[in-house]
Amino acid sequence: METLINKLSEKYQVFKGKGVSEEEVRSAELKLGFSFSEEYKAFLMKCGVLSFGAHEMFGLGVDGYLNVVESTMSERRLGSALPEGLVVIENLGIDGLLTVLDSEGKVFSFRDGKLSQVANSFFGYIEMLCG
Repeated sequence: METLINKLSEKYQVFKGKGVSEEEVRSAELKLGFSFSEEYKAFLMKCGVLSFGAHEMFGLGVDGYLNVVESTMSERRLGSALPEGLVVIENLGIDGLLTVLDSEGKVFSFRDGKLSQVANSFFGYIEMLCG
């Protein structure tokens, strides 16, 4: 994770949170009825949330829209047709386009009920955004 943050820092101003405990991660999983991938758990415990360039990776340790629990629950309530087994990790703010994560760690774009895989892993997605 630290190598990836350093790579991002070469191109962008990076904001990262402080990370959270394993207990906070488990609590979030229970609230969502979802098991995070090991990679995403590592991100949550190391960074919590991450912002760089035009991207904001949702996580824990914050309130509001950057919180993965709050954002995912909000999308579920809004009836966005977000399939079970996915959590929202980014809202691009463009015509309802969301970036979502499955429990295996695969990353998808989601809009209008349609999923399209964009990366095989959470870290792979961030790496892809680094250019």
